[in-house]
Parts: sequence; structure tokens; C-alpha cells
Amino acid sequence: MGRIVLAYHGCDITTRDGFVRGEIKPRISSNHYDWLGDGLYFFEGDWNRAFKLAQFSHDHPDLLLTRKPI
Repeated sequence: MGRIVLAYHGCDITTRDGFVRGEIKPRISSNHYDWLGDGLYFFEGDWNRAFKLAQFSHDHPDLLLTRKPI
């Protein structure tokens, strides 16, 4: 039996909306900025942590923490 997991992803609003509408499908990434290695990252039950990542990425675009600027 499955379970529901509430997870948060630090991304920009267009990515969020694309996921919600089903226009963007989750995929494994393998980019140079994937600081934990290849994968798809979510913060389980921690919206604040995802927000902090998104805010930090927005404030420091030179660090290339995300595929596109937030």
C-alpha cells in the first residue's frame, strides 16, 4: 500500500505551474550544479527549506544552483 508524501521543490513559479498542470514531467537531472549528484530533489515536509533554497538561488544566480534563474 502506498502513502502520500508531502514534498517541496525549490523552483521558479513557471516550473511549479508546469508540474501542477502536468505540462512538465519530473526527470532525473545530471547537471554540474546538482550539488548532491544526479537526481530529483525535494524537501519532504519542509516547505521552509525549499523556500530558503529558492531564495538563496535567486539571490546568488552566479552559483548556478538551478537550471534557470529563480
